Amino acid sequence: MQSGQSPPDLWTDDKSPVLDLLPDCPKLKTLYIKFCKCRIRGYVCSFILKNGKNIEEIDESCEPAPFDGPSFLQVIRSCQKLQLFSTPMGGIRIYQAFVTSLVDILKVNAATRKEPFELILYCRDKLRWLRRFLQRTSYPEVIHTLYLYKF
Repeated sequence: MQSGQSPPDLWTDDKSPVLDLLPDCPKLKTLYIKFCKCRIRGYVCSFILKNGKNIEEIDESCEPAPFDGPSFLQVIRSCQKLQLFSTPMGGIRIYQAFVTSLVDILKVNAATRKEPFELILYCRDKLRWLRRFLQRTSYPEVIHTLYLYKF
C-alpha cells in the first residue's frame, strides 16, 4: 500500500465490503491483539489504518502476520501518535531500504512524540538485522529497539 492510498478492498463471503464491518473507534489509544488467528487478509491492518489517528501503543502477535513491509510502513505513517509497537514482524522482510523508509517516516512523525519510537520485537533475528541496517541510516536516534521473548 502506498502513501495516501486507502486500505485494501476486503470482501466477506456474501460479497459485502469488510471495511463496512470494521468498528469505528476514534478514541482508541491502545490496541492489544494477542494470539489472533484472523484469516481475512488485511483485516487487522485495515482496522488499524481506519482507527489509527489516536493510537499510541500497539501490541500484536497474529497468525498469519497482519503486515507485509509496505503495509507496516503505512501503519507507522498513518498512526502519527504511535509511541510503542510490539510485534514479531512475521510477514516483513528486513532490508536496508525498508529500515531507511521506517526511519524517514519516524523522523517526520517525531514532532508528535516526546521520546524515541519504541519498537519491541519478538524475533531476535529480525532485531539483529534491523539494528544492523539502522546504524546505516541518517537518524538512528528516532527509534529505540528491544527484544522481548514471547511467552
